[in-house]
Amino acid sequence: MENEQRRHVERTYFVGNLAWAVDEAALRAAFEEKGHRTSLVKISREADGERSRGFGFVRVLTDDAEAVITSMYGFEIEGRAIRVDYSTSSRTREEETTTTTDVPRSWGARSWTR
Repeated sequence: MENEQRRHVERTYFVGNLAWAVDEAALRAAFEEKGHRTSLVKISREADGERSRGFGFVRVLTDDAEAVITSMYGFEIEGRAIRVDYSTSSRTREEETTTTTDVPRSWGARSWTR
C-alpha cells in the first residue's frame, strides 16, 4: 500500500460583502471556527484607514482549496452572508504597494488585483 500524503498549500481568498464593522480578528475567527488555519487576514480600508471597503483577503493553509470556498461562502458575519472566491493575486495591496512605491500606478505598475 502506498502512503498518500496530501499537499498543504497556502492559498489566498477574496472575501466580499463584509459589514463595515468586521475587523481582521472577527474575519480570522470566522475562518478558524470552520477549521481553516489562517496565516494572514487583511481587510481593505478607505484611504483614511478608518472605514472598511467591504472586502478583504484571507490566506489559508489547506490541502483542499475548494472546500474552503464551499464551507465559507454564505457564512454569516455581523448579519451579512460573505462571498468567498479565489484571489486573483497572492499579494495583498500592502505587499504590492511596498514593492512598487518607486513606480507610480499611472506609469504601469502592476495592479494588485491581477
